[in-house]
Amino acid sequence: MRITRFEKAEQFRFFNRSLQVIFFATACFMALFLCWRSLPMLDITREGRYSLTPETIAYLRTLQQPVQIIGSLSLGEEGSGALGGDRLHELQNLTNRYAAVSGKVEIKWVDGFRAQAEYGFKNPYRMLVKSGESSVWITPEELYLPQDDVFLGERALTSALWRLANPAKRTMIAVVAQDRWEAEGPWGFKRLGEFLTAHNAVVRRMDAGEISKGSVLQADAIFVLGNSDALTTEGLATLQRTINDRKGNVLLAVDETAGDPLVRFLYFNGIDWPARRVEERDPRERTPMGEVLIRDFDEHPVTEALRREEQALLSRGHWWALKSREAMVDVSSWPLLKSSPLSVAEGSADKGPFVLMMALEHKTTGEVPSRLLVAGSSDFLANAYLTYRGNQTFLGASLDWLLGNGNLLSIPPRTRQIRQLGLTTVQLWRMGGWILGCCLALLGIGVIRLATKPR
Repeated sequence: MRITRFEKAEQFRFFNRSLQVIFFATACFMALFLCWRSLPMLDITREGRYSLTPETIAYLRTLQQPVQIIGSLSLGEEGSGALGGDRLHELQNLTNRYAAVSGKVEIKWVDGFRAQAEYGFKNPYRMLVKSGESSVWITPEELYLPQDDVFLGERALTSALWRLANPAKRTMIAVVAQDRWEAEGPWGFKRLGEFLTAHNAVVRRMDAGEISKGSVLQADAIFVLGNSDALTTEGLATLQRTINDRKGNVLLAVDETAGDPLVRFLYFNGIDWPARRVEERDPRERTPMGEVLIRDFDEHPVTEALRREEQALLSRGHWWALKSREAMVDVSSWPLLKSSPLSVAEGSADKGPFVLMMALEHKTTGEVPSRLLVAGSSDFLANAYLTYRGNQTFLGASLDWLLGNGNLLSIPPRTRQIRQLGLTTVQLWRMGGWILGCCLALLGIGVIRLATKPR
């Protein structure tokens, strides 16, 4: 059979159209690839899940020395101490955003054996942030909160960079009984000590009777946890001198009934002491175990993350009520935590809400004021509650505010939202059958169109 010139033209036309389709698909693929590699990513999530906060970006752009972020791929393993594959992928995406903002950040992901052999990893389930001879280790607990699976990667990495730029450790003193400080039980403070140490602090414990010796004057921050009835006039005078001279900031958590020396100390700092325990009677603010959830926060840098993330503070519920004094010229105060409107004061007909914790700033001769946090209980810092998401967020914000690290306060935790399509085997076969049927139908239409096409 002899092929005519018209048939040759039809064959060339079919070949030409096929090439056009291939070239067009290749051009679209290359355009998408170039956009993915060069154009900035647009984050349309409400919480800004796929972008860095302005504070982190501003800090990265001011880096003076090269920084290496070295991660172990063992973090992607499943099991105790590891994070899992999905979490590792999220962490890798975060570190890539750090490198995209600053050319001084170098990212390395190595296997666990190489991490131990070349970079000194004693535990493969960690990350190392290194600049010159200085280095900071990041543990999985700093990246995720286990009970809520909340991502804290940006806060942990930016905090590590800040610690590299400020290698001097902060000195902190914990005024607490030794048995409670070292206890691993629910009402001990061992986890608090570990938390402070992980945040670049050197913590030293002392008894309430040792405050008057004057060694607290050299501390950057002082935590007074309980033992309220053991605080002496001399010790409180030393604390007041520390505040007045702006040599240190204080967190005072009152557990026992305040004696006259402590009442005078609070009064001088702008707080009245009603000497009333608060009983929470709102069933929505109590857990089945009888613990109390605090959700009423006033606007303040310490409570900003809690309010934005709609978190709560968990405690045993034995809080003392506080009251702010009026007309204090040199003291500014903010009520941080409040009980619910249904709460009552023991031994009184007064109804809530009651102030449970206050933040105060003393005006000093310097530019930076001295800061004081007064809480009506120390239970929220105990081992039983410090693993709770809101308590960790609140403690970190309190620590940053006391030490003046305000640039890290607005880096919020990110709640992981994994959306999975769960299908049974039968549903998968049905979906595959529908897809195959659609493909065969399209193929049949094409064959029919080709067969019925006039020659």
